[in-house]
Amino acid sequence: AGGMIDNHIYTESLESLENSYKQGIRYFELDMLKTSDGYYVATHGWSEWVKTFGKIPTLKEFLSHKIDGKYTPLSMNRINSFFN
Repeated sequence: AGGMIDNHIYTESLESLENSYKQGIRYFELDMLKTSDGYYVATHGWSEWVKTFGKIPTLKEFLSHKIDGKYTPLSMNRINSFFN
């Protein structure tokens, strides 16, 4: 899920990737799911999102909400930018 950040293990966030990379990790695992409008994003699952908002989000909705209130969510564009 990108690696641990601030004792969180499943954020699937940009910050978790950056933190892991700084520690020398070069192999990453991200869980990829489709948004309601067909874009792939890194998320551990939709259950918490659906409990809170009642539906699977669009890409715009997904990217507009920080994970745990502070971590940057990952679209395929953000993932590709990180690895480039």
